[in-house]
Amino acid sequence: MDSAHGEEESGAPASAARTSRSLSPAVGFAIAAAVLLLGFFGTVLALNSTVFSASGFVSSYMGALERHDVAAALAMPGVGEGATVEASPALLRRDAMGQLQDASVVSDVDEGDGLHNVTVEYVLAAGSRGATTFSVRHTGPHLGVFSSWEFASSPLGVLEVVPHNTVEFDVNGVTVVAEQGADQANGFQVLVPGSYTLEYSSDFLEAEPATLLLGSPATTERFTLEVRASAAFVDAVDEELASYLDDCATQQVLQPTGCPFGKSISNRIVGLPGWSMVTYPSVAIEPGETSGTWLVPPAAGSARLTADVMSLFDGTVSTLSEDVTFTVSYLVTFTADGGITFTPR
Repeated sequence: MDSAHGEEESGAPASAARTSRSLSPAVGFAIAAAVLLLGFFGTVLALNSTVFSASGFVSSYMGALERHDVAAALAMPGVGEGATVEASPALLRRDAMGQLQDASVVSDVDEGDGLHNVTVEYVLAAGSRGATTFSVRHTGPHLGVFSSWEFASSPLGVLEVVPHNTVEFDVNGVTVVAEQGADQANGFQVLVPGSYTLEYSSDFLEAEPATLLLGSPATTERFTLEVRASAAFVDAVDEELASYLDDCATQQVLQPTGCPFGKSISNRIVGLPGWSMVTYPSVAIEPGETSGTWLVPPAAGSARLTADVMSLFDGTVSTLSEDVTFTVSYLVTFTADGGITFTPR
């Protein structure tokens, strides 16, 4: 009896030990799985509050602009919906984007119904600071767990340029063509925010650089590009006009043909009269009424007439030396080979 009882007593602890050893791996697995799940959901929560948040979505867009990654910016949900058929996509290219840096989200306001207004501050060209508010919308989970967003209002804007006296001009160093023509509104799609410097320069014409800072999405910004005559154009017209007047002065007649000066004399001229230039007109150039034409507004000059004159009254001969004033005004156009043509007005 004692022996059997002892066996029973000694057998009980052995069975309990076996049960304890068999449960330990299952409990450990459950604990490990719980830790992993907690870590996973913690990571999801952290990512949804940062990378996959409304602020993270807008930060990704701003990062694409800073890198001049046009393709990435245009691929973001809600961007393409802002494209207008009438506006040219010619400026939606890497080398047409202006400087943008130091972008940071300063506020993220939950407007309800999945809408957030996210405000970003940044630095544009020449150190100009700006701020833009984007409206973004929650579109549901991505991969079942991560938040997805889209622009409720596209960040695409339109830069509308009215170029005077040219159909070509430069934007951030990129030459574009005004497809609607000179003196007409020509729209170009642009990514907002951005800085866009417009200018024009050729042998005879120029437009001073002007920088526009666009910070409002889905809006149209109009700019008139005034192309003016360059100093080289004024000098060229001045030289051409002086040469023309010098040729007029070689004509030994009282009324040089095709020239702005002349003189009528009632007495008889003895020999041939002579002309010489005294004062050349001061040249200025203004845009004409028609695009591509230019005007030399009325300008005064004087030429000296020298001639021997016989009086019809008593036959005496005297030398006439008189400064004759005149006024010139011309329409100036360019020829196909780059020359200049004057048409009197």
